[in-house]
Amino acid sequence: MAINTASLKTLVVDDHQLSRKLLGLQLGVFGIKDVDFCVDGQEGLSRIKEKQYDIVLLDWAMPVIDGLEFLGKVKNDNQYSDTAFIMISAEAQSEKVVKALEAGAIAYIIKPINQEEINKKLTQVIKWLEEKNN
Repeated sequence: MAINTASLKTLVVDDHQLSRKLLGLQLGVFGIKDVDFCVDGQEGLSRIKEKQYDIVLLDWAMPVIDGLEFLGKVKNDNQYSDTAFIMISAEAQSEKVVKALEAGAIAYIIKPINQEEINKKLTQVIKWLEEKNN
């Protein structure tokens, strides 16, 4: 069953206002219209308890609760088994990518993010979501 991108509920968790704004615009270009924003992992954890999201984009380096700690808190909770978590970071080392994937992210995007890269990762995520829904 094909997913309508406009119906995907998406949460962006990033402490940098410019990054949140840019990601919101890039998601919109991809066709994702239902986007909420949080400034740190603690706020993000509260938000996902209130609303079911299809996709959560997480910055790695944030105050209070960082992206990796966030993933650790939701990884084994079946409530989020159909949620696609995408880690976002300026860190490009392969160890960081592996660590994020082992923690539960299904994709890793290196900042600065361009539209081509986010389109590629979101296409992978949508395939993952479609497989989960079949």
